[in-house]
Amino acid sequence: MKINKGFTELKSSAYKVIAEEPMLDYKVAPTDKSNMAKYLFTGFNHCLYPVQKFDSDAERVLAVILDRDALKWFKPAEGQFQIS
Repeated sequence: MKINKGFTELKSSAYKVIAEEPMLDYKVAPTDKSNMAKYLFTGFNHCLYPVQKFDSDAERVLAVILDRDALKWFKPAEGQFQIS
């Protein structure tokens, strides 16, 4: 298959993390879910990025489902798509 229109390369994601916070397994909910954005998750099999951050636990749970059932998935980096 050749894509010649509408293709956009994936942007790199940069994350700020607290140095003392270890990366977490995305399949395990953190004990403190009130500030999900502070955690960096890893361990994905089908995600196009090796690490991800989530805004809520529901978003993390969706990642569990996608990583189990989808061939490939990703959470787009900010500004990845120009949707108007």
